[in-house]
Amino acid sequence: MPEYRFLALSDTHAPLVDWASFNKVIQAIEEYKPDLIVHVGDALEGKFTSRHEGDERHRWSPIQEMEACAKTFRAINEAAPEAHKVWVYGNHDSNLLEYNPGRKDSDTIELLRTAFEVKVRGTGALDGWHVADRYSHSRAWRIGQLTFRHGCDASDAGLRQDLYSYCTPHGLHISGHTHRPQQVQQLVQGKALTPFWSANTGCLMDVSQAYYMDRARKDLWGHAYIVGTVHAPGLKEGRQQYAGKRWEAETRIIRLFGENWAPNRLAN
Repeated sequence: MPEYRFLALSDTHAPLVDWASFNKVIQAIEEYKPDLIVHVGDALEGKFTSRHEGDERHRWSPIQEMEACAKTFRAINEAAPEAHKVWVYGNHDSNLLEYNPGRKDSDTIELLRTAFEVKVRGTGALDGWHVADRYSHSRAWRIGQLTFRHGCDASDAGLRQDLYSYCTPHGLHISGHTHRPQQVQQLVQGKALTPFWSANTGCLMDVSQAYYMDRARKDLWGHAYIVGTVHAPGLKEGRQQYAGKRWEAETRIIRLFGENWAPNRLAN
């Protein structure tokens, strides 16, 4: 069975991208030469459908947001033109791009989707990408024993439940959403090891610009990405179960915020 090299990143939140850290990921892509690259969601900030839209400290237009998003995807394409690339929607992406006729702002959403088609897809930034363009608690993209899922919860109890609900036995559940990098770790239930592993990509956004999270524990946030290898029949999506673990992975930390970062919170 073939072995594939992969790299996962997430939470770039264009246009609030931390370009210094993002460029380190681009450098890693050029050096590591992954066969598979997965963006685990929140490529966009989605300011214009947020309840925080009126914050005067965030001064950019929808077009600027789209152009910054396109810039990130083009950079990945240029660094790895032959890689299989996947974008799994996060909640911010969904807020901006998923059309729901029942929403009061459905007309605005339609205009923003049109802008996205012109400024992102229309520039070729997503050429060659598979886009998992639905966001829900259960939405994930799988290859071999790897599960890539943006995530919906930030509590330890919720993250444990996610592993039982969405991770394949002997598999690795890779998520973003919390902005808290997590090293690859095996889930411990009581004193027993379970056949589930998890890791978190952290984020690649300018944390200082996340004003709406000023009351949250941003000291646990950090810039990171995940690399590894996986044995799978092919690079197309598919869930596979085997008798033992058939992957290796590590979380590479670029930058951490605060002194209270605890990489093993999920296992304790």
